[in-house]
Amino acid sequence: MGNAYGEVAALAEYLGAPVACTYLHNDSFPANHRLSVGNLGYQGHKSAMHAMHEADVVIALGSRLSIFGTLPQYNFDYFPKNAKIIQVDIDQRRLGLSKNVDCIIHGDCKQSAASILTRLQSTDSISCMSNKPEREAHVAKLKATWEADLDTLTDLGA
Repeated sequence: MGNAYGEVAALAEYLGAPVACTYLHNDSFPANHRLSVGNLGYQGHKSAMHAMHEADVVIALGSRLSIFGTLPQYNFDYFPKNAKIIQVDIDQRRLGLSKNVDCIIHGDCKQSAASILTRLQSTDSISCMSNKPEREAHVAKLKATWEADLDTLTDLGA
């Protein structure tokens, strides 16, 4: 709704971070983007759930972090237990409502993503930059594994 594709993509590309969408919001980020891992939650993508489970920091841009996007699926409790959670939402009533968060940003998703990126770019050392190529390769592997799993469920895998 905030037309933040460009800003979210720029932030993800800078960090080499996977982007997952929440339940019923698959259109919030381009599915064909190299860092898109699909949607979380009910009938979601295992690639998104594994990326979320492995995260040490989650930036929830415009997400309520509702139960539909955080409850276990495929017998997998994927929501990270020890990750730092940054939640950005325009509706302050949603901030910290469903999940404990470490940093609350009451603001517009588009403007917040752009501001976070600007601040990161002006920082000399960001530890996650040292393994950015490996992280991007891991995102590709997660997606390929999920696609292969899906193929086994169809005639395409035979």
